[in-house]
Parts: sequence; structure tokens; C-alpha cells
Amino acid sequence: MKQEKPKPSLPKKTEKKLPSKLDNKTDEEVIKLLRETKEETLQIIEQYSMQSHSGPLPTPEDLDRYETILPGLANRIACMAENEQSYRHESHRADQKTNRLWVKLSSAIAFSGQLCALVITLGFLYLGFESLKVGNSLVGVGSMLGAAGALVAAFLGGRKSNDKLGDKKK
Repeated sequence: MKQEKPKPSLPKKTEKKLPSKLDNKTDEEVIKLLRETKEETLQIIEQYSMQSHSGPLPTPEDLDRYETILPGLANRIACMAENEQSYRHESHRADQKTNRLWVKLSSAIAFSGQLCALVITLGFLYLGFESLKVGNSLVGVGSMLGAAGALVAAFLGGRKSNDKLGDKKK
């Protein structure tokens, strides 16, 4: 038994324009007939469509097909998406809490360093004044200049390191 090849499907508008001679013809016969009739033309329109979907859940059509294949599967997929969203929210909250803690800790460390520098500088200034009172001017002036130099170096050094951080952020 000979199997017939399916006739290519054409858009309805084009099918109305085709002559009735093409009905029930094989592909080879249609091509031969078209070559013989030069004044008649055939337009074949190809249409491509593409669908895209992005998100935690499949499209409603896909969910319906999943439900048909395995009852309850659509509900399980929805629950899975809800659980994933809850996990992401909790993870984000934990990250924010950790970041706030690090900011507080680094601020406390910076403040304690500044406080120590202040105490040391005041100590050197006191030592310088006491040395001047006793009459040891070389030690007194050197101590006070050392304290002032340390302050200037700390401020300039802090500014340079902040400038480097600013350059990396840009």
C-alpha cells in the first residue's frame, strides 16, 4: 500500500488564491503544474514565533499540563517557588545583619585607635612641658615636636589611605 505524503499546509488566504487544479495532487505534480503555468504565482508565507518566559513558576499552560500528567504537581511547584523565595529573603536579612555588625565593629576599632593616639600625644605633650619646667629644653622641645609630627603624620596618612579607597570605588 502506497503512503501519500502530507500536503504542505498553506495560510488560508493563499489557499483561496490557488487554482482548484491543485487539489489532491502530490508535491511533484504541484511543482510541475506551477512551472507550466507561468502567469500564476504562488506566495508562501513562513511565520516563525518564539516565546520566552522567565520567572520562578512555569507558564499557566505548562502548569496545567503538569497537573494533567501528575495531579498535585502544580501545587508542589508553587510551594517549591514559595520556599525558595522565603530562603532568599532570610538569607538577605542575615547578610544585612552581618554587614551592620561589621560596620559597627570597624567604627569601634577606628574610634579606639583614635583614642589611643590622643592619649599618647597628650602624654608626649605633658612630658615636653614638664621637661621645659625642669629646664631641659632640648628634651621638652623634641618631645613636643615629636607629638606634633605624629599628629600631622596620622592625619596625612589617614587622608592618603582614604583617597586610595575612594579611587578603588570609582
